[in-house]
Amino acid sequence: MSRGCTYRDELRIRAKLYEHADRYPEMACEMKRLFDLDPTRQFSPEERNLFSAAYKNVVGSRRFAHRVLSSLQKTEEGDEMTLSILLSMKKKEEEEITRLCDQVLVCPLCECLGHHFPIPDRHNPVRRTQSLLQQNVRRLQSLQSRDRPS
Repeated sequence: MSRGCTYRDELRIRAKLYEHADRYPEMACEMKRLFDLDPTRQFSPEERNLFSAAYKNVVGSRRFAHRVLSSLQKTEEGDEMTLSILLSMKKKEEEEITRLCDQVLVCPLCECLGHHFPIPDRHNPVRRTQSLLQQNVRRLQSLQSRDRPS
């Protein structure tokens, strides 16, 4: 670390560099470390943007993988072995999406999601947390509803 550069600054710089390199899982990890330094401290606008970009891209790639596996599941109905492997892979993606969403939801004090989703009474921590939890549940239900036969 250079002179005058705090650990917080170093984490923010690492996150920016990971973003430039399209290394979003590592970027999310750095932003989680940044949050864990002082969970009561509000993110700066730059930190909110980095946090949001990291998790949006990490979760987005998992959602894309889940959609691809769901599509393949429809075409592989006859092959039991392939279907079994597909279902296992899909379950793993769902668990990963859930884990990532839960990581975001443990940061209810940061305002990063408020720019993308309408959150009623954003300054009331209880209402904000409830709203974010409801959004997480809706996303998970949307994943599960796609899997049910029509």
